[in-house]
Amino acid sequence: IAVLVFALLLGNFGELSKRLGVQGEFALDPTLRAFQVEVSFFVRTFFFIFTGLMFNLESMRSTALTMALAVFGIILLTRIIGVKLLVFRDRNMAHSEKAMISMMPRGLAAAVLASMPLAAGINIPYFVEIVFSTIILTNMATAFGIFAVERKLAANARIASQADII
Repeated sequence: IAVLVFALLLGNFGELSKRLGVQGEFALDPTLRAFQVEVSFFVRTFFFIFTGLMFNLESMRSTALTMALAVFGIILLTRIIGVKLLVFRDRNMAHSEKAMISMMPRGLAAAVLASMPLAAGINIPYFVEIVFSTIILTNMATAFGIFAVERKLAANARIASQADII
């Protein structure tokens, strides 16, 4: 936690110094920021390689797939309800409703948390398979959903540009 707090202070010191009234200009060196981005990419890539090695297709049974689909369904349903409530509260967001519903990918945090029981010696049948299948399903749904939203936006733009020509 101390490292996290240090990194937060280091990364946001310019803004913090303004709010605290500290004289002078403080900024993080762009080279350090670029290095941080590269290290983050390396850590994420390595972790997903590690989780891919943990995922066992042979142990993927219909039970695990059914449970992963159920978890995906719950995630999708709660996402739809949440977005509908948000749009109901702020009608200015209605144009982004489908994109917001589509944005539900799971990733590194879910994978890290899925590996923790196994690392602690707790064996939960199909747990890792369910989590990784859910990660794959949510990422696929996000990709297809955003693709559909983008296609619709492009089609609407074409129709609008043709209407301007006429």
